[in-house]
Amino acid sequence: MGLRTNVALYSVGNLVVALVPFILIPFMTNVFDPETYGLITMFQVIVGLLSIVVGLSMNGPLLRFNYNKNLTEKGIVNYFYNSWLIYIVSVLLVLFMIYLYGARIANFIEIQERLIWLSLIAATLYYPIKILLGQLQVKEEAKKYVSIQLILSFMFILTFFAFYYLLYQDLRSRIYSYIFTIVPVCIFSIFLLRRYNCLNLGKYSFSTVKDILLQSVGILPHLLGVYIISFVDRFIANKYLGTEAVGILMLSIQISLVLNIIFDGINKALNPRLFRALRDDDYTEKLLFARGTLVLVILLILCSVPFSYISSKLILLFTDSSYHYAAEIVKYSIVTQLINGIYLAFVNYIVYSKKLWLLSVVSIITGVGAAVLSVIYVEQYGLVAIVYSSMLAAIIRTISAVVISTKLVKMPWNMVFKV
Repeated sequence: MGLRTNVALYSVGNLVVALVPFILIPFMTNVFDPETYGLITMFQVIVGLLSIVVGLSMNGPLLRFNYNKNLTEKGIVNYFYNSWLIYIVSVLLVLFMIYLYGARIANFIEIQERLIWLSLIAATLYYPIKILLGQLQVKEEAKKYVSIQLILSFMFILTFFAFYYLLYQDLRSRIYSYIFTIVPVCIFSIFLLRRYNCLNLGKYSFSTVKDILLQSVGILPHLLGVYIISFVDRFIANKYLGTEAVGILMLSIQISLVLNIIFDGINKALNPRLFRALRDDDYTEKLLFARGTLVLVILLILCSVPFSYISSKLILLFTDSSYHYAAEIVKYSIVTQLINGIYLAFVNYIVYSKKLWLLSVVSIITGVGAAVLSVIYVEQYGLVAIVYSSMLAAIIRTISAVVISTKLVKMPWNMVFKV
């Protein structure tokens, strides 16, 4: 399948996934008050956090493993078998930690402890789906990848409305429908993973476990740091301004996340081709990627003003008046997402080099910095302080990624403007 077709398919898949919450925004902001919407947001945030910890972010190492030379069927089976052992242990550890400290955590972030347990169930069930999607990306089976995304999206819409109109007219309809949707897709993913030799009995190997952990644990602080940048704003808003502020903040962020349709679709389609070019040291391909990256950066900078204007108008047009303050802060969320698009263009070089600890250092520093700035200024400036701090952290993180990637991976950047 051609590159353009893959980009189009991934973009369509991402479009549908992104449009589901986007389409539901007018409905949810009219039937749920900002406080309830804020609690739903907190559930999503905790699911995202636990999705990083459950499985110890092994999706990256498992993707990278497919580009090793001299791969054998037995080697694939054993590598994935040991990764599943790590997954099981990580789930048990998280389960034990929540049992010990769940009540304290719930009290600190001011939510029900039940939401944390439901979040763990959702994160645990979604892990096989995430691994399958990663393997389909490596195999460049874009049609299957998009099909699974479409199934998830349409099933979620149907189950959400079924739960809302037939059972619960509160946040339970949103949470239970999400978990109910994941269960059958998780079972289907397990079946496909077995067909791809990614979920079969193998042989335990200490060296394999060590290799996986060195990569996954190495990138874990990076992912947690990125998560802090992306989601700690909701925790801070909830702690200092209340769940109503979280609902307003999430609306502005949800609008801006539509931009990830383009970024993620292009990234998923180009990533296998980029890794092959780097592995084979193909100068022509590397020059093509260097020029394409520069064009992407210029386009994203030019898009910031019109995207910000359109987003603010959409909020005022389609939401209840209690959410209209989101129109004033959405410009910061839009710029942050555009900067994250530039970040994605450079981070893959660092992933290929396996120097993931550098990403971890940058992510932790910028994430903690954003959190500290938000806490210092949130009472004085409200939500503006939170979104501005996140935008500043994204800028610093992206500049750092650009500098690090150019140092680690040799690319013909100086030849970009030459014919």
